[in-house]
Amino acid sequence: MVLALSFRNPQSEFQNQYTPLIYNSSHDKRIAMSSNQNFCRNSTTDKLHGVAPWFAAGHLLPVALLFIISLAVYYNSLSNGFVFDDYAVIVENKHINNLSNSLPAFFSNSYFIIAAGEASYRPIATLSYFVIHSFAGLDPFYFHLSSVFLHMLNVILVYLFFVLILENRFKALLAGLLFACHPALTEAVDCIAFNEDLLTAFFFLLALILYVKCVAKGAAGAAYFSSLLFYFCGLLSKEMAITLLPIILLYDLTFGGGNGQSLSKNHVLGIVKSRWLFYLGYTTVSIFYLVLRFVIFTHPADGIKPHFGDWPERVLYLPNHIFNFVKLAFVPYDLNVDYVFSYPQTFMAASQLIGFFIIAGLVVFSFFRFRHFKEIFFGIWWFLITLLPVYNLVQIFNPFAERYLYIPVIGFCLVVPVMLDGIFNRRLARAVAANMATLLVVLVIIGVYSTTTIARNRDWKDGFTLWSKTVTQSPDSGVAHGSLGRAYQEQGLLKEAIAEYETAVKLLPNHFKAYYNLGVVYDQKGKINKAVDNYKKSILIYSGFANAHYNLANIYHKRGLTDDAIRHYNQVVKLVPDDLEARNNLGVALARQGKLDQAILEWQKVLKIDPANKSAQDNVRKAKGILEKSN
Repeated sequence: MVLALSFRNPQSEFQNQYTPLIYNSSHDKRIAMSSNQNFCRNSTTDKLHGVAPWFAAGHLLPVALLFIISLAVYYNSLSNGFVFDDYAVIVENKHINNLSNSLPAFFSNSYFIIAAGEASYRPIATLSYFVIHSFAGLDPFYFHLSSVFLHMLNVILVYLFFVLILENRFKALLAGLLFACHPALTEAVDCIAFNEDLLTAFFFLLALILYVKCVAKGAAGAAYFSSLLFYFCGLLSKEMAITLLPIILLYDLTFGGGNGQSLSKNHVLGIVKSRWLFYLGYTTVSIFYLVLRFVIFTHPADGIKPHFGDWPERVLYLPNHIFNFVKLAFVPYDLNVDYVFSYPQTFMAASQLIGFFIIAGLVVFSFFRFRHFKEIFFGIWWFLITLLPVYNLVQIFNPFAERYLYIPVIGFCLVVPVMLDGIFNRRLARAVAANMATLLVVLVIIGVYSTTTIARNRDWKDGFTLWSKTVTQSPDSGVAHGSLGRAYQEQGLLKEAIAEYETAVKLLPNHFKAYYNLGVVYDQKGKINKAVDNYKKSILIYSGFANAHYNLANIYHKRGLTDDAIRHYNQVVKLVPDDLEARNNLGVALARQGKLDQAILEWQKVLKIDPANKSAQDNVRKAKGILEKSN
């Protein structure tokens, strides 16, 4: 009798992070494819109570305008498809089809199996994809709509927060409009798999606004505990939220005294002494999260990162790294999905010296303006502090990306209208004239930003459009070449795909995914020996990559090398216990060695997960029939 063997010809997806086993059921192929009130200004307290319903009549018009502008700028993104990490995280994530069965995995290390491309513990972001899929399936429109809607909500929260600290709805509205249109945010909004940045900002801003309300009342209450809850939700969306406590301290130090208050030692100690109980709650949440992130829920491949420099180098060149983000915030031009990151060759390099002096100048300027222009001090330090998780002091996989600016750019959007207003008020006699001049300049900036953002949305239309442009911008990017190879592969242009994958391997010689992707396309072309070589290289770099083990096991199985096939199938089911195809194939391999009892056990495990699995049912029936005849 012939036992049913599940064997799929693999396809490839080049991803920036990590991907477990995923399937394309329509083609049956394996595809490879982040307390004391005296410290508050009385006017701020009054303002807080004055917006008790935040959407009172005075705020309806600004809120409506912000909604309309945000939607208008991102409207053309609603027709975009899935791109980049969307494939691994959503499209080919088999677990997304069954939310109820996957829920327990959100609270164990199995999270990294159901979360596909996620490299760190971000369960709320992952849950959002599952929820959208549960009612919208794989229609990208609804995923993009949710991202745009989240961005719109964040724009409103930015406006409301600035109303509190500026006590000026005009400047708050201008800052909100700048945030709504800033081109550097397109990556976070247009790539569905990056809505983690949108979610983090949403919870971050809610937690901060509630803290401000809590401090204004002078006592902890429902607002305080709600703020802690939102902070924790932000952390479970993405690590960038970890900067909330430093931002809260920054807020207290900046606005905890009246105008003219200097940043003296007594002022700092007084703030900390009066608020330490408030800070204790955020500190406790932070420690609890860090234990979850680095001790309890860790990705098996968390230690596999490109080496950009030793720790002293990363500290030495930090000003240059920060300056690159500052340039992107000020001049969001020639936007790129994958910037090829590297540090300067020497400290005396021109780019390093320019970055050092500009960042040092910003810091000095912020302290110089603290006494009389606190908002400028706050905005500059907001930018610097919220970037802290991507300073690469603790090495990360990708130190520079546009989406990292989603929260930091809020500080930039605050500084621009405040500085313009200050400049024009000194040069123009009438306040009305100063306001008009500020408005005109900001409207010009918004016009340029909006045009750039709308054009950038078109680049995210599909994978081929996105990566064709990225390869031109970053010809030394292995990620770009590998992803363009995938786009060619989807169009059946295998020769072009091989050329791009070969380039990706040369550019990323130690990247296990690059070798795997090249192996996949050789597998498709029937060049099995080359496929095996590249799968082996992938496994040599990262032995925990289940996809490579699976495809290698299938080749060995097909060649009759059953022992080798069983060894690799065992690796797959060890790494991904609910991989039904691998477990079914393991059972078939065992049966071919005459180990029918062990084979039946594997098929029964399949049926325990999926009672309706036809292959496992047939194999169990056939194996039991053989055993009965032999007895």
